[in-house]
Amino acid sequence: MAALGFKAQFAPDVEAGRKLQSIRAVRRDDRQPAKLGGPLTLYSGLRTRSCRKLRETICLSIERIFISVADKAVYRSRDIGGVWHHRHELLSPAETAALIAADGFAQSEDFWRFFDRGDGRYWLIKWT
Repeated sequence: MAALGFKAQFAPDVEAGRKLQSIRAVRRDDRQPAKLGGPLTLYSGLRTRSCRKLRETICLSIERIFISVADKAVYRSRDIGGVWHHRHELLSPAETAALIAADGFAQSEDFWRFFDRGDGRYWLIKWT
């Protein structure tokens, strides 16, 4: 069972079922943080004394995305012949806006500030 931890700002929306996705950085070992169809346990304050289980759910989808903060763009990544193409398909402005809203950000500028660690590879995990 995969466990995902959330910052306090997202906990109420995760617990209430308003936030049904999470964007997670791709690890150095390139391992997926969840399995399609597998169980997920969602927490606030994971690995702290104030850890609290928000809900249990099932992973509906998991895909790689590339976030370019400099361009304010999000791309779908694709595995083509064993090679990841990180800027494979640019999301339209409407798709990007929907992704930002679904991830719990009221304003797109808040999203870009949150991911202002530079351009990077991420997993987009969705659940029921």
